[in-house]
Amino acid sequence: MLSALLIRTVICVYFAMTLALFSCCASGADAAAGNSAPVARQGVLDLGAWDFRGNGAVDLNGEWEFYWKQLLVPDDFHRANAPNGKTFLALPAAWNGVRLNGQKLGGDGFATFRLRILPGPEKRELALHLDDLYSAYRLWSNGRLIVESGLVGKDVSAEVPSQSVRQPRLTIGDQPLELVLQISNHHYREGGIVSPIKLGTAEQLAAAQIRQWGVAMFCIGSLAVMGIYHIALFCFRRKNSAPLYFGIYCLLWMGYFLTSNSNGWVASLYFAKIPVQFLIRVDLICFVLSVPVIYSFLRTLYPGEFSHGLQQITWALAAIFAALGIAAPAMAFTSVIPAYYIFSIVLILYSLVMLFMAMRRKREGASFILLGFLALGLAGTNDMLHDLQLISSVYMFRTGMFAFILFQACALSIRFSQAFSTVEQLSGEREEHILALSRMDRLKDEFLANTSHELRTPLNGIIGLAESLSAGAAGQLSEQARASLEMISGSGRRLNNLVNDILDLSRLKNRDIQLHRKSVDLRSLTDTVLAVSKPLVHGRRLALVNDISRCMPLVDGDEDRLQQVLFNLVGNAIKFTGQGEVTVSAAAGNSEIEISVRDTGIGIPPDKLESIFNAFEQVDSSAARNHGGVGLGLGISRQLIELHGGRLWAEAHPGSGSIFRFTLPLAPSDAAPAAIDNRGHDELPLPVTAPTFSAALAALTPPSANAPRILAVDDDPVNLQVVKNQLGLEGMEVITAANGREALALIESGEIFHLILLDMMMPGMTGFELCRGLRKRYNSAELPVIMLTAKNRIADLTEGLEYGANDYLGKPFAREELLARVRAQLKVREAHETALENSRLCREMELRAQTEAELRLTQCRLTGMLNTVQEPIIAINESSEIAFCNRVFEESFCYGVDELLGQPFERLFGASTEVPQKWLNVLDKSGADLAGAGEILEMITSDGRRWSGRVIPAALELEDERLLVLMLGESQVVTPSLLWIEDLLQNRRRLQQMEETLNGLTPLVLERHPGFIEDLRLVDRSLERMSRELTPELPEQDQRRLIVDAMKLALELWSEATGTAKADLARLSGQWAVYVNLDGWERTQTLDRYLSIDTLPAKPRLKKVLCTGDFVLSSAHGDTPQRQRLATALDHLRNG
Repeated sequence: MLSALLIRTVICVYFAMTLALFSCCASGADAAAGNSAPVARQGVLDLGAWDFRGNGAVDLNGEWEFYWKQLLVPDDFHRANAPNGKTFLALPAAWNGVRLNGQKLGGDGFATFRLRILPGPEKRELALHLDDLYSAYRLWSNGRLIVESGLVGKDVSAEVPSQSVRQPRLTIGDQPLELVLQISNHHYREGGIVSPIKLGTAEQLAAAQIRQWGVAMFCIGSLAVMGIYHIALFCFRRKNSAPLYFGIYCLLWMGYFLTSNSNGWVASLYFAKIPVQFLIRVDLICFVLSVPVIYSFLRTLYPGEFSHGLQQITWALAAIFAALGIAAPAMAFTSVIPAYYIFSIVLILYSLVMLFMAMRRKREGASFILLGFLALGLAGTNDMLHDLQLISSVYMFRTGMFAFILFQACALSIRFSQAFSTVEQLSGEREEHILALSRMDRLKDEFLANTSHELRTPLNGIIGLAESLSAGAAGQLSEQARASLEMISGSGRRLNNLVNDILDLSRLKNRDIQLHRKSVDLRSLTDTVLAVSKPLVHGRRLALVNDISRCMPLVDGDEDRLQQVLFNLVGNAIKFTGQGEVTVSAAAGNSEIEISVRDTGIGIPPDKLESIFNAFEQVDSSAARNHGGVGLGLGISRQLIELHGGRLWAEAHPGSGSIFRFTLPLAPSDAAPAAIDNRGHDELPLPVTAPTFSAALAALTPPSANAPRILAVDDDPVNLQVVKNQLGLEGMEVITAANGREALALIESGEIFHLILLDMMMPGMTGFELCRGLRKRYNSAELPVIMLTAKNRIADLTEGLEYGANDYLGKPFAREELLARVRAQLKVREAHETALENSRLCREMELRAQTEAELRLTQCRLTGMLNTVQEPIIAINESSEIAFCNRVFEESFCYGVDELLGQPFERLFGASTEVPQKWLNVLDKSGADLAGAGEILEMITSDGRRWSGRVIPAALELEDERLLVLMLGESQVVTPSLLWIEDLLQNRRRLQQMEETLNGLTPLVLERHPGFIEDLRLVDRSLERMSRELTPELPEQDQRRLIVDAMKLALELWSEATGTAKADLARLSGQWAVYVNLDGWERTQTLDRYLSIDTLPAKPRLKKVLCTGDFVLSSAHGDTPQRQRLATALDHLRNG
């Protein structure tokens, strides 16, 4: 940035130059008037010593008598009672700001001025020059009304403003001359006499006015020429908008000079009836709009220095003030102009600083623009301050404007000179580049010709050997081998035709083709071409028609080249026609024959009718084009026809086919037709297409059942066969697809593939599009994709990888590289499947752990239920193992829980083991009822004693398992406690089923069953009543403290038994929510509230606490003190 010191320096220099300019202007004004010019004092001006012929006109400046708010006539001054309120006002000056009786006057008002002039001894015929008297006035000379402008009034409704240059004549003798002037102003910002009133001879004043108008008209014409010139310059070169802004700036100031009072109202000379109010508005609007235009001009020249935001602010302010100038009253509009003056002065200062910065940075032409704008800015600042009556000066803007134009012209000349120098330099470089390109083009042509010739030798060997082997030169071959050899020879012929086209293109460019002209029969030639072209139809419903008359005259031309042209045109028509017909016709003229090749194919867009004849140009040049070829045939054909003296062109019929027409000269009338050379298909320059060989694509060897399945997608069957051969030899199963849509259909049909080999360029759907569609269903590890491309450009490869390809392989590729890349991607896929399997196993292990925990919790709950029964009870599962025993049984038989659980039931029974086994056998039958009187059995206690008593069996459903419950005692029936337990378990299962059903409900189901909501409300009220009646009644404070103690004991026992954290308890128990913070740590906010009496909820969930405690008891094995304290706390919570 520019330093603060530099900015202060520029500002100080600007103000110093401004003061100097003001001093010069003031001195010049004084010199123009003459240092000895008389000045009025106390309302009297002495002209006794003034020589009008020698000194010229005199300004009636000085102190005039001033009567505020009074409209006096000359007679009022000669009455006995002189008018009151006389003061003196120095003219020229507006009365704005004059202090009268302690008050500051505004521009709105009316007054009378009076001046007495003391003449010389001679009698003279003189005239007055009046200008800039706002807004209406009347003037008397010695009591005689000599001039009137507008209608003087005491308010805005009575006043009619008018502005014009007036030069009334008067006679002055040896008696004093009295001038009485009435002025009123209710329409403009300033009121009073702004410009000096001049007194002189009529000839002097008229000559001065004519000079003023002449200078103004010269300025107007110059500005008009400059404005139109720069706008025209912009029209020729629209990239640079600086000439446009400068042209508009010149035209705006042309309008200002036409309508400004400082130039004598030039527009009124041509349009006398234009209201002066309109001229003043146009004058100020032109000034207002010129400010943003000149700023935009400077910013266009130096955008790095001038602010874009300030440009927008400048245009916004100009639009506001211009709108006021159009719609607002004149008094309001002219009153706000001083604010715009201040803004303009600040903008001038800012622009000077930025131009100085541009000069420091050595911007082009900045020095000239700075000097010109400095002159323009100083002159503009002088005029605005003079208009505000802050200084006494003269208008200088015309001088500043022309200085700016002069420097702008210098800058423009420098720019043009540099531009011409640049053009000359670029022209020289362009000629050098053209010569270099010409040399490179010749080298390219030589390289193509030499390379093409060199290619023909190995091509001849490839085609010849393949055809000889196919014909049996090395013995009998299998069908698959012959099909592969036909593929080789077909690919060789395609390459040979391409080499021939490149050679022809090079020879045509160098004018190196010699035509062997002779008379040719077009019909016979066409028959040969159509016959050889029939294999290109490939079974399509396409007819090849020769519509040339047998009586058609002969043409003069080279038979081989004409045959080549027809092959190209007919082959092109067949290629782009799916069904219909291709017709060759001819029409004879006076000196030539017009041949037409018409097809019913896709047609040609009108904008492609000429470009298709350019080398390597095609109708559809995108990657997804449906037809092959490199775009040489049509260009070669046109040049061959032009060598014959004819023309070749195309006609567009999009959607309904196309027509190619060419003309040939007629053969001499006495010429005989030449014999048509009906060569074989292999010798003709036919654009051979790659055939589809189903036999060649057959599998080499059947792949194994677990072999990788590879999908190869390519529109070239030769490439598919290469991939199938190379991968098939490695035992892989290769499935082929000829295009993207066919491959997509295979995948959508449910086929499973381990990898896809995908050609980048295919008809209809490109490899990019197919890969992008696959990535919407499969990620890169699930289905790897390897791109096959003949375009090894970085942009194509990058685009393929962006679309989701895993790897790429350039054609032609080596077998080892293909196998290495395929195996690498298959290993990646195998690793991905292994990772998925490991993830599935981890989920199953977590589910198993959760299921085991739930089973332990269920066992703990059942144990708690069985402990409430007063008889000894044990339960045996279907595996004949002891599953449960209650506390009464432990005390009666002196067994601990850890000694019995999981032990075979034979340990408890002596010789009577057949009875429990019989009950277990019956238990296997679903729904068997075992309740009954029981039998007397003998059991063995822990210390070896024998116990004999009645044992009553019962079947109990627990989750998905049936248990055999044995009750020992004297009862003859099953205790009701077991029935209650079974009912509780069944109801618990029903509640779980209800929970699953409620989770699956949708609003649509609820709409279909409106009574369901009421049933839910009944269930809710019943559950609430049961919870209230069954919940043990403890003192609230004691219960809350017991809840906190139980949760703390559960957390301590959990950490001691499992060694895991609090979050694991919350998650595995399924009772508490677990949150993960942004830092990755797990938080258990809800559970934490139950660990303190202060944070415990007002209504704690007792069920959650009990379930959590039971879960911890089921996970903690052994009879530790911590476990006993937790069990006791839970019993207290349950029993109250």
